[in-house]
Amino acid sequence: MPRLVAALHLISWVGALALASAQAAPHPPCRIVDAYTAVVEVAQTSADSPPADQVSAFKASIIATHPELYAVDVLNLPPGPRIDTKIIESLAAARAQQRDIEELMRALRADVDAAALAFGRFADFRCDFPVYLMDALGQLDGAGRVVAGRRALVLGIDTLLQERASISLPVFVTHELFHRYHYQAAGFSDDLAERQPIWKTLWAEGLATYASQVLTKGATRRDALMLPPDLEQRAKPMLPMLAAQLLEHLDQTDADVFTTYFTYGNETVARRGLPWRSGYYVGYRVAAQLALRHPIQELAHLKGDPLHAEIEAALRQLAVQKP
Repeated sequence: MPRLVAALHLISWVGALALASAQAAPHPPCRIVDAYTAVVEVAQTSADSPPADQVSAFKASIIATHPELYAVDVLNLPPGPRIDTKIIESLAAARAQQRDIEELMRALRADVDAAALAFGRFADFRCDFPVYLMDALGQLDGAGRVVAGRRALVLGIDTLLQERASISLPVFVTHELFHRYHYQAAGFSDDLAERQPIWKTLWAEGLATYASQVLTKGATRRDALMLPPDLEQRAKPMLPMLAAQLLEHLDQTDADVFTTYFTYGNETVARRGLPWRSGYYVGYRVAAQLALRHPIQELAHLKGDPLHAEIEAALRQLAVQKP
C-alpha cells in the first residue's frame, strides 16, 4: 500500500507539473506572411521599363502569387486603369524608399511579436490567423480581412511608410491585433466597416483604441487615437454633441454615418467642421467609462443586449457632461 500511495503521489505530481508547464508555455508566435519583399525586387528590375511593362511585371509577380490579397473584397480595388495607376506609383515609391521599407518590415515583425506577448494576459488569445505584409496600393494601413476564406490581419507596407512619422507603430499593431482577438472573444470586428450597426463599430474601434493604450507600455491617449494628431484637441470640446449624434444613430447601419465618424480624409466631413475619425475618440471615452466597472479581460468578452445597454448609458452620460 505505501508503494501504491507513493506511486499515486508521483503520478499526481507529474501531472500537475505537466499542466503547469502547459499553462506557462507561451502562445505560438503569429505567422507573418511576407507578400511585400518581391515588390521591391519588381521595382528594381522594372525601373527602366515602360509603364505598361511595369504594371505587367507587378501583376505577374505579385498579384499572380497572392491573388487572394488583391481580391476586390480585400482591397476594394477592381481591375482597371485605377489599379494600374496605383501600381506605377507604388513601384516608384518602392524604388525610392528601399532602406525605409526594410527598416519598417523589421520593426513590424518585432512589434507583432511584442504585441502578441502582451496579449498573454488574455487566457483565450490565440494568434491562429496569418498576418500579411503587403503592398496595399494605398487602400489601407491595417485591417482585418477575410483572405481566401480565412480571417486574417493585413498590413499595408506602402501606406504605413507614409504614416509612420505620425503614429506609434507598436500602438498601431496592438490596435489591429486586438481587432482579431476581439472577434475571437466576442464576435466584434472592424471587417464589416459600414455594413454593420453603428454601435458595433463604435465598440469595436473604441475598445481597440483603448486597449492599444493599455497593452502598449508607455503609450499615451494621443498615441492610441493615432490620426489626426489633434483628434482629442478638436473632438473633446464637441464631445456632448458627438455623443448625442452617435446615440441617435446607434442602431442604424448607415454608410454616411460611418463615413462621418470613422473615416479619415473625407472633405465633406471637414467642411462640416468635424474632426476625422471622431467616432474613435467617442468610442475610446465609452470604453474608458466601462473600464471603471470591468477589467480589460471582461471588456473583451462583453456582448449582446447587456453591452448595448452599457454603451447607450455611457453615451447618454457623455452627452450631458461637460467636456
